[in-house]
Amino acid sequence: MSSPFKSMIQIEEDIKQRQAKYGPKREWWVRIPKSLWHNHLSDLKPVERCVYIDLKIYENGNTRKAYPSIRRMANNLSVDTKTIMKALNVLINKNLISKRKGGRKNIYLVC
Repeated sequence: MSSPFKSMIQIEEDIKQRQAKYGPKREWWVRIPKSLWHNHLSDLKPVERCVYIDLKIYENGNTRKAYPSIRRMANNLSVDTKTIMKALNVLINKNLISKRKGGRKNIYLVC
C-alpha cells in the first residue's frame, strides 16, 4: 500500500521543477495580528485561511494590494481554481478583502 504523502525525493523534484518554471522561490514572512486571527479568521475553513495568507504573501506593504492570479494561488495551495474562487468570495463577504478589476487582472485589497 502506498503512502498518501509525498516522499522527500518527490518534494525536492517538485521544488526543482517549480524553480525552473518560476525562478527561485522568495522567502517571506507574513504577519497576522493575533486579534485578527482569533476574532475574524477563526471561523473560516482552513483553505480560506490559506487563501488569505497567500494574498498576504503577495500584498504590497505600502498599498496593501495583491495581484496573484487564481491559477497561481491554486498552484501554491495545491487546490482547484474553483476552490480558490469560493474562498475568495467568502473572504469578500466577510470584508477581509475587496476585489477590483484592473484590466485583465484582479486587484485584491487585503484588509
